[in-house]
Amino acid sequence: MRKKLALICLLFLILFLVTNIGKPLIAKEKQQVIMLFVEGMSFHDLEQLKKFSTVDKWLDDAGAGALSIRTPGSRTAANGYLLMGSGGQALYSDKSGTGYHPYEALSSRETAGERAQELGSDQVQEVARSSIIFPGIFRLLADNREKPYSAQIGLLGTVLAANNIQIASYGNGDYEDTRQRHAVLFAMDQQGRVPTGDISTKSMELLRGYPYGIKTNYAYLLEKIN
Repeated sequence: MRKKLALICLLFLILFLVTNIGKPLIAKEKQQVIMLFVEGMSFHDLEQLKKFSTVDKWLDDAGAGALSIRTPGSRTAANGYLLMGSGGQALYSDKSGTGYHPYEALSSRETAGERAQELGSDQVQEVARSSIIFPGIFRLLADNREKPYSAQIGLLGTVLAANNIQIASYGNGDYEDTRQRHAVLFAMDQQGRVPTGDISTKSMELLRGYPYGIKTNYAYLLEKIN
């Protein structure tokens, strides 16, 4: 329950469509697909939200749907995001961790960017070009070898990049000292990288009266999306 409540901090994934020559369209013409994941939300919850005029108008301009998934393991949010981003079955393990910005400290001796370079073949400049990285992808790849399914972890992010479609991830489900950014599993490429986004504490505000004293920083996210 604690983890589910903390997920009121919304997770955004945005696909920025670009022209064939790789240059973004001008702001007036730029097309965006915004996917908003709300874990544990029911259709009853949605009907209650529609009673608010602003939400009802927003939903009229959007599409909403529920997702039933069959993972090779437990039906957790992490396994769900990993399955969608892989296009097929794949199993998440807690030991693989979560997503980080390269500058975030994993310990007193090491940042996430340094861990990614240590575990993989990424050069410093390649890590620096990624706004978000998932150092645990190497453990995921190892854990999903020799299984009765063929895992293609990071397939979505790789295919989008190959077609000059930029993907960004915003928001997190962090609470207390726990970092929880599972939506990165949906957005990352096969090297565990997301080119754009912000999953840091900037997307949150500390405010009394909210669950665990955390409120989504809507103004900041709107600025980033626009």
